[in-house]
Amino acid sequence: MVTSKERIIQTIKGLKSDRIPVCPYGYKGWFEKADSEWQERLVNETDIMLITENTHDIPVFIGENYREIYEVNFKNNFRIENIKTPKKNLSRITKIEGDTEWTIEQLLKNEEDVNCLLSIPFEPFLDLNIDEYKYFEKIVGDNGIVLNRISDAASIPYDMMLPQNYYISLISSERLIYRFTERAALSVYSYLEKLIDKGINKFVIAGSERLGGGLTNPRYFDDLVYRYDKDLVSLIHNVDGIAQIHMHGKVKNYLEKIIDMGFDCIEPVEQPPGGDLFLGEAKNITNGRISILGNMDDLQFLNFATEREIVIRTLQSILEAGINGRYILGGTSSSLFTRQIAQAFLIVSKIAKIYGCYPIDTEEIKKEIKKWNVQSM
Repeated sequence: MVTSKERIIQTIKGLKSDRIPVCPYGYKGWFEKADSEWQERLVNETDIMLITENTHDIPVFIGENYREIYEVNFKNNFRIENIKTPKKNLSRITKIEGDTEWTIEQLLKNEEDVNCLLSIPFEPFLDLNIDEYKYFEKIVGDNGIVLNRISDAASIPYDMMLPQNYYISLISSERLIYRFTERAALSVYSYLEKLIDKGINKFVIAGSERLGGGLTNPRYFDDLVYRYDKDLVSLIHNVDGIAQIHMHGKVKNYLEKIIDMGFDCIEPVEQPPGGDLFLGEAKNITNGRISILGNMDDLQFLNFATEREIVIRTLQSILEAGINGRYILGGTSSSLFTRQIAQAFLIVSKIAKIYGCYPIDTEEIKKEIKKWNVQSM
């Protein structure tokens, strides 16, 4: 009998499997917001995919030195981060309210601050704590997989600046942002090497959306995403690992480059208006060269849809993308837990276990869609 873990890995790598996986997708906070009953049901009744993140942009960029020059303090509902650089101190302030947090003072306010950050000498990590990864692997077992999230080189400068400042600097001070990204690439690659040394080989790489979806000139995607992300993918594949790319928004014009970088899977592949790809079109373009995860909108569809709507959408998705494999039924990576979304995934899983088994019986699916449509009249 194929386990959920085996099913997901087989599908992501383009190997033959028993059926289409159903992957609710979320981070630690998403999973922990569910009570124990829902956690157990999601783990046991779907092919769950959980995401961990060992650390964030500042420690990754600085490296081993962060233990000496970086500190975090909490005051009321604010998180205050401070960095001692050779030139001056830098700080970032984040407001926290329940499950929501937002930055009210960014780390890098101007180009002088960027140069101060770049003055910090980089030292590779001597060790990393992967207890969270091990914890979730133990919870999931063979009922799913755990991926470790990594921000790519393009994402780190963006995440340290106000978005408008980043894009203005990209135009007005291109060489500085290129130098910043090159330095971030060194840090990210070293960080990934250490995680692999610790035994992790399944990753989701995020950040490419900062320079995709028509936000910038396409050459910036080539220079700041393609140039560096392909090296991360190669490093992961050297240990027979999984490299999944997380890219919201309009991805159609970037699919060929994403495939050329060697990624095994792309998510969440959103349809309009948030994205620019309907599922069948995405499947036709990729043509079995990369796996697709997602396309069911968490918040606009799964959170409000009726059982009939969920069943029909699941069956249609199987027809559009699941016939020849390399498709995973999933949402759009909102990482927001609601009981409605969780219940929707249980319905999707139930349908997939009946109609998503290989070889797919397309005629039977069409009959079932017709039956559900008739019931609504």
